[in-house]
Amino acid sequence: MSAPTSSFSKLSLSQEMQAPRGHGRGQSGGKMKGKEPTPQDDPESGSDDGSEDFWADHVIALDHCRQFDSPKDANQRRYAFQIAYAEVESYSIRISTDEGVRCSCGEEGTCHHVSWLLAQIARTKEDAEGVDSGLYKHISDLGLENVCEDLDWELRQGSESEETKWQLKKDYQSSKLGRQTRSMVRARMEVVRDIMAALSPEITDSYRPDIFESPDDVTEDGILVEGDLEATVARLLILDDVLFYKFRSLVSRNLRATEYFRKMGLKAEETFHLLQKYEDRGPLPGQAKNDLAWCAQTLVNIVDTIGNNVTMRQPLSPLPREEAAKSLVAILKDVVKNHNYDHYQSVTWPRRVPHGERQIDRNLYERLIGSTSRSNPSGGNFVIKALQDLPEAQRFVDDLQETLECLEGIGWGPAPQAYRDRLSALIAQLKSVSGPSSTAYGKRPASGMDRAAKRMK
Repeated sequence: MSAPTSSFSKLSLSQEMQAPRGHGRGQSGGKMKGKEPTPQDDPESGSDDGSEDFWADHVIALDHCRQFDSPKDANQRRYAFQIAYAEVESYSIRISTDEGVRCSCGEEGTCHHVSWLLAQIARTKEDAEGVDSGLYKHISDLGLENVCEDLDWELRQGSESEETKWQLKKDYQSSKLGRQTRSMVRARMEVVRDIMAALSPEITDSYRPDIFESPDDVTEDGILVEGDLEATVARLLILDDVLFYKFRSLVSRNLRATEYFRKMGLKAEETFHLLQKYEDRGPLPGQAKNDLAWCAQTLVNIVDTIGNNVTMRQPLSPLPREEAAKSLVAILKDVVKNHNYDHYQSVTWPRRVPHGERQIDRNLYERLIGSTSRSNPSGGNFVIKALQDLPEAQRFVDDLQETLECLEGIGWGPAPQAYRDRLSALIAQLKSVSGPSSTAYGKRPASGMDRAAKRMK
């Protein structure tokens, strides 16, 4: 390719895959960038002199045009058109366990194509040193889908034989609305809801049900919702490919997951706070009864939701998984250290004691951990089950060890032996972890929202 010039600074190379018949954008799983030159754009269109083969390897585009007066004659004007032209050479870089990194250019040593690729992929790692020596492992640990999303690369599904055509284009493209099927709209609504919730104080599950639980209401004719900016933006993101893919790149899946798990941790803190308010004041007219039974079930629901989302949101990078582990460990620690007492013993408001009230109905720790009764809403695995598939919890193994020691000498009798055994086994498992997750423990990476803010600048 010829050397770039300043005149081409606003142009970028893009590619489009020529998929088999019937293989549309919604099926490919990738972001189709660019478009084929239309006949009117192709100066050789309609000829039979081999120009089709020529334009498969050459690209040409109009960068800009301008109108200005002639310096010699003020009455004479000129029209100038700046054209960008390039010859395209394609190379294939393969990364594997048996051959390492290999480029099809045939150059000896590390060619500049491989150097460029290493520099790009290094942007997905906080500590970029050593990426070239462990490139396959880094991609495998992070997940190719995450690498592509972080770098805004197109991830394609299909065979290697699919043809690629190139063109030079601007960094923007026109919107194309209304091409989604009903199932595609529903799937996109889920992502849009997650994106918008990540940028708000709300949790995805409860964010604007009036917008996202009625897919049939989203049509091209009703994009503008007067007096409701969120609803208008949501409909634009659902229907407009350009906006959707742009926002999905800015607010990535890992960022959204990190925010989700962080907010679930905050929701647990608020649950403990509401229980304390109930102890202090009792039930207030017109407000929910935030008693101990409600608090216990809410915490179980939060723990289960975190565990389910860790699975449903895969693949995830270590950062959001660590945030999930952080929230879970904090919930367990709070229950054990701060809520092992009779919550109703010192209330100053008139409380009607239910007939046959048991200790597990008056002690949050007993209800969630200390009891093997069928009334235990956690089934004797509170938090432990959700942590078992999160090696990122290794960062918080000291907190878990402290919690275990507290359980072994706790008031009201120690925790059931089966629970302590499971927690002890989990701690031993985490201490033995030496996989991809442990590499991020020395230095905590910047938050996902911080990264998004940098990309938005």
